[in-house]
Amino acid sequence: MPFDPTKPVDDSLAEASELRDQFNALKALYDAQQAQMAAMQSQMAAMQARWDMLTAQLADIDPLGMTVSDPPTVNEVQSIVYQSDALLAAVKAA
Repeated sequence: MPFDPTKPVDDSLAEASELRDQFNALKALYDAQQAQMAAMQSQMAAMQARWDMLTAQLADIDPLGMTVSDPPTVNEVQSIVYQSDALLAAVKAA
């Protein structure tokens, strides 16, 4: 029986079965919310673990720390490509 906020009616005699049904319905709602909250906490923990892994992987990527000449040399461009590939690999792994 679902929870009915209109019961018990004002000035009515209390019936045990009616009140029991109301309390059981509230308990079912409470239990359902607890299950949803547990699932959300699990998802948040998984997301935090992925974030921590990505942060660690990105920390391993060193900044280029170079000045690009005008026009850039092949080695300068290749350094940028290698660094971009490392960054993309870290993001895809997370």
